[in-house]
Amino acid sequence: MSSAEITVRIDANAVDYRRVLWWYQRTRTVITAVLTFVVLLGIGLYVSRVTNSSDYGGLRLEFVVAILSIPLIAFGALFLGVWRQAKKIAEISVPALITFSSSGISSVSESSETDVQWKRFNKIVETEQDFIVFPQENVFYPVPKHFFEDSLQIDSLKTLIREHMGERSRLKI
Repeated sequence: MSSAEITVRIDANAVDYRRVLWWYQRTRTVITAVLTFVVLLGIGLYVSRVTNSSDYGGLRLEFVVAILSIPLIAFGALFLGVWRQAKKIAEISVPALITFSSSGISSVSESSETDVQWKRFNKIVETEQDFIVFPQENVFYPVPKHFFEDSLQIDSLKTLIREHMGERSRLKI
């Protein structure tokens, strides 16, 4: 067991939250866009076979535009939602001092103080720029890497996470 203790002062801004929210939503976005496109294309092909239109191999131009527009509109709405949500989260968040230790993760800010054991976390995921801590399946908070002193501190944290989270961690090598 490691006795290392890593303390980081986190003061995440809208850019940090936006990046993590986008990471969280990206798979859903791609699946939704592809499924929408496939369903609309299937409907379009069916409609083109039962009508006498000769435009674009039986597909009417209006329908082609609709097929291409709906996934783009959905993507735009999601992007705007993530943008606004990140801004709101940044406005209400306060700087926190987070300590990772062999007993768990402690957080102290002007508004709260928590101490959570490793076994209480659902998972921790590492991305290129963040550690994303999931206390519950769909509840998460970012720990941006740019708040760490150096790469040695990040490597120490990864070792600590591997020790205590095991299979519940997805870390880069």
